[in-house]
Formats: sequence, structure tokens, C-alpha cells
Amino acid sequence: MKLLPIRLPPGLERNGTPYDTTNRWWDMNLMRWVSDAARPIGGWVRKTETPLGDPVRRFHAWSKNDNTRGTLVATDQKLYTDFGGGWLDITPPGIVPPINTLAGGYGTGPYGAGTYGTPRPPTEAFAPGYGLWSFDNWGEDVLFLSSKDNRLFHYIGSTPDVVPLPLAEPPLSNAVCVTDERHVMLVGPVIGGTYFPHRVCWASSESLTDWDFASVTNTAGFLDLTCTSPLNFIVKVREGVLAFTSTEVFLGTYVGLPYVYGFQKIGEMPLFHPYNIALHNSGHAMWLSPRAMMMYAGGVIQAMDCPIFNDIKDDFADDWGPIRSHASANGLFPEVWVFWPSDGATECDRYVVFNYLDGWWGWGYLNRTAMIRSGALKRPLAGTSDGTIYEHENGWTDAGLPILDNRWLESGALGLGDGNQLFDVKQAMLASQDNFHPQKQTVKLQFFGRYAPDGDERVFGPYLPRLDGYIDTRVNSREARVRYIGNADALFDIGLLRLDVSPGGSR
Repeated sequence: MKLLPIRLPPGLERNGTPYDTTNRWWDMNLMRWVSDAARPIGGWVRKTETPLGDPVRRFHAWSKNDNTRGTLVATDQKLYTDFGGGWLDITPPGIVPPINTLAGGYGTGPYGAGTYGTPRPPTEAFAPGYGLWSFDNWGEDVLFLSSKDNRLFHYIGSTPDVVPLPLAEPPLSNAVCVTDERHVMLVGPVIGGTYFPHRVCWASSESLTDWDFASVTNTAGFLDLTCTSPLNFIVKVREGVLAFTSTEVFLGTYVGLPYVYGFQKIGEMPLFHPYNIALHNSGHAMWLSPRAMMMYAGGVIQAMDCPIFNDIKDDFADDWGPIRSHASANGLFPEVWVFWPSDGATECDRYVVFNYLDGWWGWGYLNRTAMIRSGALKRPLAGTSDGTIYEHENGWTDAGLPILDNRWLESGALGLGDGNQLFDVKQAMLASQDNFHPQKQTVKLQFFGRYAPDGDERVFGPYLPRLDGYIDTRVNSREARVRYIGNADALFDIGLLRLDVSPGGSR
């Protein structure tokens, strides 16, 4: 019996319909490729005994001087730290949390952008600012702010249970970053009661208190950039810092005295919420824009070749998508994950993953409102809309519940026939490896086929392997697709598929 080998390259591709996408993967959930073999994405365990009560929006993790880890979790309303085996509320009293809403009203939009005491209409609620938490390390301490509060707070790592206080000297601002030269840098400051939406300013090196821009004996300074919209976020990259507006990106680099820093516009493109910016691979950045997936590396921004971008765009919620979408590197794997709310959803329920070493794209279905990579943490963390925190890539279950059939990988057309004649698939052999289940029944096969291009799709199976490794099937069609379905919550690898294909007559 001669068997037809089926080997598809890693990554999704979607051309019209599954039957227009030959010999490529069409759809998937909770699967990835490692060394060209498909395997399940790891499971997750709970890190909160009870939910925090509000959607998790941002994480920050760092290593302290004694090599212990610190983690801050920001929700819509509160700020928590991991302390005493749980999550301690350290929300500063009086802080205005950065809640995003479509309703307009008081406190929406950037600081100083309207008349005090006048509610903003819904159409102006996000023009041009977003509500966000901004964090960066200051040694073993953390500096942070809420863009709806604008005050800079200092969290002291050596006294983790002490509620952080605002610093008196720094200007009010939209976001904070600490440069490699140890300058605290702010965007969109309020100086002398005046809002400067296009300004970047920084304190003197190694100082939280010296913001004297007129002094000739320090390194404090500022620059007003030529922007078409206000600056709203800043992140550190290998070459310096990236400063973002909702339409532009500027690269800031250290140039030394007397100017200290210089900024150059390196790109113009619309930007969704700044939480979409994911840092990875030693200072590169990636983010989702309305036009394309964007990548920054080596001082250059370019649109990425994403074969499923149009499908993401079609599924992207027009109202909540720009506000709720977020991204993070994985850390344990060379991947960037981007989450978004699907059409009709108010919170993120879909994700796309990009492997930046092997170059493949995948996606799936998962409810997560924030994520942070491993690194300072042992494994990635992710949060949900009820305030539950999960540690990912830990085990193979959904916090103890089975995943099983929710892990799957589905192909486009396999190219088994030319459409003029029916064929039969009577048997299959699947190269799979699972040290936990030596009986080779960790993966089920399901086939889909049509008799006519516009006809109803028929479903065949699912089929389990026999103990000798053969899979008995009964598939009759003019063209076929295959789905691999996880049958065990364990690590397994899926390799080459071989099919016994024979003519099935004409119709």
C-alpha cells in the first residue's frame, strides 16, 4: 500500500476560502510550531485565589537588588503588588485611574485639553488621548503614573507593602520612561500650568528632583517635537527611546552635551492603544496598527508581511478594539502575542501570535485583558476581565480543567484530487510523539470535504489511531481538508501525515 505524504509548512495562510488555500494551514487554536512540528501551547494555573474584581489592564515585573522578583498589577481601579503570598492593594489615595470608556463625560481626553468642569461628548472621548498606566524601573524601585491623573509616583521596592506617594518636583505628564543614561523622561508635560502636548522633557541624570531646565550645570532638558497629534507613550529600545503619538513615531537617542537628547521622526501611521506595543528580542518593538502589523528594529519601522492581517482586521471590533487591544512578548518562546476584541465583543477574546525567529503566524481564541512576558518572571502572566491572574506555559490544562478538543489545527485544501473524480481516503498514518501516552492516541483526525465547490461541506470523523498506529478512515470527496484535534492534555508533537488515497469513481 503506497501512502501519500502530507507535510504543510508552519504558519497560517488564508486565501479566500479554505479550498482556495492549498497545502497551507487555514485555522487553529492553542497550537504552535517548534522545529517545524506542531505542538500544543502550554496551559495555565491561577495566581489569584479570588478575582481582583476589576479587569487587569497592565503588568510590571522587575528584579530587586536581593534578586527577588517584584510584580505590580494595575486594574481599571486599583494597583496591587505580590506580597505575602497574595496580592496587596497599594492604590495611592486620590489617584485617578486610567479608565477607558466610550461614554465621554468628565475626565476623558488628555490633561488640559478642554474647559475645566465641562463634560466631553462621546465623539471626543479619545481625541487624542487614551487612558493608560505607565511604568518603568528606577533601580529596584518603580516609577509610574496614570494618564488620567498625570502625577508621577515612586514605589520603593525595599518596602513593598508601603503605599507609593507622588513626587512633588516632576511635571504632570502622560507617560514615563527611564533611559539607559538614567534620565527620567516624560511626554506631554504640564509646566507652569501650561500643557505641552508635543514636548518630551527629562530630569537631570540620576535625579528625581532636578527638573531645572534653565540650569547650565545639570543635564535636565526638553524638546518640542513637530507632531500632528499629542505625545501619549514612550518606551525604551536598543537605540534609545521611541515616543509615540496616535499617528507618528519618533526615535530619541542620547547625543551628549549640550543637547543631551535628539529626536527624529521615523514613521507615520495610525496607532491603536499604546498597550499594543510589545518589546522583544533585546530592544525590538512590534505593534498592531489599522494598516498593518508594524515592526521596529535597528532604527527603522516597516510593515510586516502578515498573511492573516486582513482576517484580523475584518474580525476587529470597531468600537472596543482600538481601546482594549494589547500585546506582549511571550519570553519562554520567541513569540509576540497580540490580543483584540472580536466584532461585537467588549473585551479581548482573540489573539494572534508571531514567531520572530521562524517567521510564522498563528492565532486562536482566548479571553485575556493584559499579558506580560517571562524574564523577570519565571513564566508569562495574563489577566482577565474579572481580575483573575493566570501563570501561562504551566502544565497543560485550563487551571485544572481539561482543554482537549479546544486545541486543534486545521488545513486548507490538501490537493488530493483535481475535482473531476471522487477519491477515497481509507487509512492514515500520523507521525506523532508523546512520552506520556505510548498508545499514540493523543491526536484525533477529522476530515472535511465537498462534492461541489459551492456545496455543503461534509464532516468525516473524528478518528482515533489504533494501537498499532494506523488510523482507519472513511472519507469520500473531490477535495479534502484535515483537522488535528488534541486528545490529551499533555505535550505531544505532530509530524508527517500519510494517507491511503484511491480513486472513488465519478459523480
